[in-house]
Parts: sequence; structure tokens; C-alpha cells
Amino acid sequence: MLSELLYDDEHAVLGTWGHLIINHAGQVRSRYLDDEIPAGDPLRREIDTIDLDEWRKHWNRPVDRELHFEDVSYWYTDPDTAQPVYQHASQEWRAESGMFIKHVLEDGESSKR
Repeated sequence: MLSELLYDDEHAVLGTWGHLIINHAGQVRSRYLDDEIPAGDPLRREIDTIDLDEWRKHWNRPVDRELHFEDVSYWYTDPDTAQPVYQHASQEWRAESGMFIKHVLEDGESSKR
């Protein structure tokens, strides 16, 4: 697991395209991107900061060591305007993962009975 390689104040944001290493404030420390991602793809954005406060508020728990890219909101620099832009987490992904988590928790409770 990647989380075993992180410093205490780091988190990893994982995607099928590679991963980002961020600090406790959500600032990107390093990027490890798949070379196959074409120029202009949203994943090539210069992501500056992951919004960990928004993640905590949504899930109502401490931030996981490993986060899924679709599950985080972030700021990136627009290449045309050089202005910061806020990108919200995928609500569809969150809804699906929330249902999965609920199902796993319910199954765990019923197996204890």
C-alpha cells in the first residue's frame, strides 16, 4: 500500500492516472502521473490544493491516508487565465461509494447477530 510509504503528515490522492502526494493542509507536494494522459485532459490540470476541510465535512470523520480522486474537491490553476478554479468532488461517485459503505456496514452488523 502506498500509505505505508507516506510521512505522518502526508496523504495520497489516487486515480487510475497516477497519484498525488499532499500534506496535512492539502497542498500538493508531488505528482506521479501516467505518461499516457493526453495534453488537455482535466487530469493534467495543475492541481494546487485538495480541499480536505470539505472532505471532512462531507464524510464527518478524519481524513483517510489514501483518498480517491473522484472523492475530493480541489483548486487548480486555469492554464488560459492563470486564475484559481475550484472543482467539486464527483457527487455521483460519492453517492455510489456512500451506498457501498452503508451496505458493508449493514452486512457487518447483521453478521454479528
